[in-house]
Amino acid sequence: MRSIFLLFLISGLFSISLAQEAGFCSAPSESKSKPLYWKIYDSTLSPLNLQNLPGFTRSVYKRDHALISPESHVYGPLPD
Repeated sequence: MRSIFLLFLISGLFSISLAQEAGFCSAPSESKSKPLYWKIYDSTLSPLNLQNLPGFTRSVYKRDHALISPESHVYGPLPD
């Protein structure tokens, strides 16, 4: 009888702990937030996703590819 009660008690506490996703001092988890450089790692090559990349300013956008060059290594104009 005690073992059945103990089993129900443990399973109840376990289900309650799983149900409480956000605690009192919970911070947003890393898996839910975007990474720091998510625009670089995103596979979409649309110009809207390639704007304002950190550390990169010179860019050329084509339909199937994009050329992004570092700001410190650009000495001339980009090709058409």
